[in-house]
Amino acid sequence: GVSSPTVLNHKTRRKKKRESDRQRAQTRIRLGKEYAGWRELKEKEGCKLDADLAMFMLDTTHLFRYFFVMPGRVCLPSLTLCH
Repeated sequence: GVSSPTVLNHKTRRKKKRESDRQRAQTRIRLGKEYAGWRELKEKEGCKLDADLAMFMLDTTHLFRYFFVMPGRVCLPSLTLCH
């Protein structure tokens, strides 16, 4: 038989939601018991979004490697990038 437009619409929405959930799951990082520390650091650094804190941490890691690990480089004071 032929499905009604309501059934097709429901199936289409369900399929789109599954695809959206699948894409979102690919960008998730599970923090487990470290979640409270993540939230504390996010607030301390003044980051509004989790993505802001993630970028802060990535930027800090890259700068740390450049200034502290590379020979002949000078040290930087502490960084605050989210404000």
